[in-house]
Amino acid sequence: MPSRREGGTALWDGKEVLFIGGHRGPGTLPALSGMAYNPKTNHWRALPAMQFRRGGFAAVWTGRAMIVWGGYIPRQTTDRTFLDGAVFRPRTP
Repeated sequence: MPSRREGGTALWDGKEVLFIGGHRGPGTLPALSGMAYNPKTNHWRALPAMQFRRGGFAAVWTGRAMIVWGGYIPRQTTDRTFLDGAVFRPRTP
């Protein structure tokens, strides 16, 4: 991946590996964006911004969208844990 991420989630959508969420290091907020990697072309592309900010969540690919649930926002002094879910529909090339 072109930039460092910790605590993100990766899944296969049938064409690309989607890397979503995660944070850039201790005490930083999770990213709103992600990256997709196509192993056939050895190419990375940016994914659109998500409507949720969290890392360490569980995810499943439905064939058209990613359903995520749980996760957290790491902080140096306190953590925030989520018990809800969201749907993310990345654009496809």
